[in-house]
Amino acid sequence: PLGPSTVDADSLAPRTQSLDDSAALGEAMHRVLEWFSGPLGRSHPLLQLCASAAQMYGLDKRRSERLQAAVQAILSSADCAPLFDPQALLWAGNEVPVAWEGQDMRIDRLVQLREPDGVPSWWVLDYKLNAEPQRDADYREQLERYRRAVSALQPGERVRTFFITSQGRLIESAAPG
Repeated sequence: PLGPSTVDADSLAPRTQSLDDSAALGEAMHRVLEWFSGPLGRSHPLLQLCASAAQMYGLDKRRSERLQAAVQAILSSADCAPLFDPQALLWAGNEVPVAWEGQDMRIDRLVQLREPDGVPSWWVLDYKLNAEPQRDADYREQLERYRRAVSALQPGERVRTFFITSQGRLIESAAPG
């Protein structure tokens, strides 16, 4: 078993800190978007929600500013903003738990909206700090699992999958085939 004497903690510190920084920033972004799109979210100023999440996740000034910029980019994006507007959605949920084929999954945001052709569809949304998450095979596979799970739970209904980046981009992850 590994113990304190088998690993030189100093040699791991910079990389571990970097991963922790990124994870904390990502979690804070998820939390602010969840709060904002919840029942009381719009009754609080967005900066207050960001400050609360920054404190909760121990973000320093630089990461707090990145959090504010990311949330602002997403919520002011012409493509993303409607996905957080309760008036534009037929149904919406955050951190939606789904069990499928023996896997427990949690979808960042799941919304149902009416497409321009009048047909309702489910949109599986996955938040990413990465500017180009569609290039990551693991991320694409994760969204495909979500798509299959929602399709199984909503047979015959249209299901689409998208990344929402911290730059405010909405990127569709096409179904295979």
